Amino acid sequence: MNDILISESGDGDVFVDRIVRNRLGSFRDRAHAELFADALKTSQADQAGELTVQAAALEKAAQKPSDPKPQPAAPKPRQPAPETTEPEPILEEASAEPVGAEGASTSRCTPIQEAFRRIGNGEKIGVVADDLGFSMGVLRGKWAHHCRTVQADAGGAQDECVICAKPFTPSDSSPDKCARCARG
Repeated sequence: MNDILISESGDGDVFVDRIVRNRLGSFRDRAHAELFADALKTSQADQAGELTVQAAALEKAAQKPSDPKPQPAAPKPRQPAPETTEPEPILEEASAEPVGAEGASTSRCTPIQEAFRRIGNGEKIGVVADDLGFSMGVLRGKWAHHCRTVQADAGGAQDECVICAKPFTPSDSSPDKCARCARG
């Protein structure tokens, strides 16, 4: 597969070349193989021609005197920031205290605590959200988290799972294992 070729140049240099053969195609008809070989020779000649054109262009560019340094572009003028609407108030986590009576609102009460107090007193979540400037979905999620926190703190009837040691509320069907461990 590898052929060694020794050749001499006109000025007395001797070259040793290794020619590596790669099979580029397999054809049943000689005419198709010759067409393929001609196409490869043409593409190699085109590539060689492109390389000489590119080399000539590089030499021509190297002979030109260097251009003066380009001037830095002037900074683009900044556009004024668009006016923004007032952002939603930040929802702070409320303490896990039970919801107080009607008159329990104090001046130190945060908006979320005020919302929890009003929802606990029976007002609709949508009405409270509109009055205090919260989105209803956010307030509903915060209220659900608050209720779970208060329920977990007030209940105290959680046991530790015998398998994973996580706290869980025991049931009649599985008094000593949490639901995940009881499932198997």
